[in-house]
Amino acid sequence: DGVYMDGTTVPWSCANPSHPGCGADTGEGTYQARTPLRAVRYFIKRLRSLFAQRRKELFLDAHTGGAINVATQSFCDGYYDGETLARYKPGFRLSPDTFLTGYMGKQFGFRADFLPNRHTMDQALAVSLIHDTATRGQPAAVDRALASYEGEGTRFVPYWKTSALYTVQPPGTDAVRPQVLGSLYLKPDRALLVVGSQTEETVQCQVQVRGLLQQLPPGTQARDAITRDGIDVRGGALTFALAGRSWRMVELAAP
Repeated sequence: DGVYMDGTTVPWSCANPSHPGCGADTGEGTYQARTPLRAVRYFIKRLRSLFAQRRKELFLDAHTGGAINVATQSFCDGYYDGETLARYKPGFRLSPDTFLTGYMGKQFGFRADFLPNRHTMDQALAVSLIHDTATRGQPAAVDRALASYEGEGTRFVPYWKTSALYTVQPPGTDAVRPQVLGSLYLKPDRALLVVGSQTEETVQCQVQVRGLLQQLPPGTQARDAITRDGIDVRGGALTFALAGRSWRMVELAAP
């Protein structure tokens, strides 16, 4: 059905002179390492062909360890990253801009899985959910909440794009250090709001959803997507306390 690869897609540098194109003789008894990018790309292409010939669904999963190379990973379906975060001191937290750049996957056309090194599961979900990215080992309740918003017919409205449908407060003192961020999954008859705290402090979060409610059927109500408890919508806004580095999923749909 596919293969899980640990470092296989990474074009590691090689100084072995017996490998064509790798070790370059310096003339001083040493060899200069080369990066066999084309050879690794050709190998991964051949690997995908082996599975494609079966004419069945396949999935090539690349464990990259922080070494993303689009030239080789382009033949894969997903990648698994976060192992390298173990090198940081306890208390390290990925910033949203770093996650957006290297851990989200969508910008590369991949499915991404996040390994929450140096993060608890809640801390990891607070940053991964808003990027439409799975965290390895996330609770089944999160999978169930997201299940009906996967596939065609769902529009993902991320926090980094201005939208008339919703706004999240407080945004923070500046764009570099946000306090709370939220993204939205939108279907014609319902929506799923995912909110993540990016601060250590408990904050009173308010999400203005007046524009969203105008897009959804009359009588739409809000409820916690995990506990299924109802949430009041007053003045077109949702208001709730959000503990530091925590997250919440709110579904807006007809009863």
